[in-house]
Amino acid sequence: MSNKKIAILTGGSSPEREISLESGQNIHNLLLQKGINCELIDYLNIRDLKNLEHFDTVFIAMHGYEGESGSLQKELTRLGIKFTGSNAQGCENTWNKNIFKQLLVQHDLPTPKSLVTADILNYEFPSGFFEDNYFFIKPVADGSSLDTFEISSKQDFESAKMLIKNTSQEFLLEESIKFKEFTVAILQDQVLPVLEIKSPNAFYDYDAKYISDKTIITESALSSAELKAIQNLAMDAFMISGCSGWGRVDILQADNGSFYAIEINTVPGMTSHSLFPKAASLAGISSDMLLEKIMEI
Repeated sequence: MSNKKIAILTGGSSPEREISLESGQNIHNLLLQKGINCELIDYLNIRDLKNLEHFDTVFIAMHGYEGESGSLQKELTRLGIKFTGSNAQGCENTWNKNIFKQLLVQHDLPTPKSLVTADILNYEFPSGFFEDNYFFIKPVADGSSLDTFEISSKQDFESAKMLIKNTSQEFLLEESIKFKEFTVAILQDQVLPVLEIKSPNAFYDYDAKYISDKTIITESALSSAELKAIQNLAMDAFMISGCSGWGRVDILQADNGSFYAIEINTVPGMTSHSLFPKAASLAGISSDMLLEKIMEI
């Protein structure tokens, strides 16, 4: 194991750059403690991916388009460079939320109903389409929770339009499921303990993820039947999307007990407070063992 040379690709230019750098540094420290030869590399400093050819594995620790859209994975595959996580197709299918939701619908897996527009500023308020006109606006292809708004009226809708920073991108209008929020980590073929996310915010946004000290993450207290249902939904969503290695499936539960898949994160955070390491810990998997499983070494 110590003979292998690992590149930890981190940073990049996404809104979650700082979180990526923290994840990368944490991974780097843990691998060094295990005596593994590794190098921490900021993606912004790479001029040619061919320079990674002398590494045995590239550990992708980048969030956002650069690390999760599939473009990096496609190029690394072309160069014959081994990397962690899903292949290009799995990343493409989940980075684009509309493609992911279409896959769920095609396979009869539950997901909140939605609409898509490439012209959010001129889009009419979808009165009556969503229950109680309650929905979220979110970018079709972005993982940072920026430009995401909770809507419950036409006034909310028009106000949100004025606050959107990048109006040129496609947007998803997705029905709001307000009861409980869960995340299910998958490691190789193992479903890790289900976590419940409790936040005073309207949803698990950037503030709830990285800033607020009021977000509470606990192991779920679901019944055995509910646990089986959510685990099956998570694994089914993961598999039909073409994902592999590791990832995190975000799932909502309605007040009638039904579960709905909304997103898959193909490059979960690996900071000391990230969700994936918490789930692994509950499964009795230490941080260094987790990294070895992710890298399949």
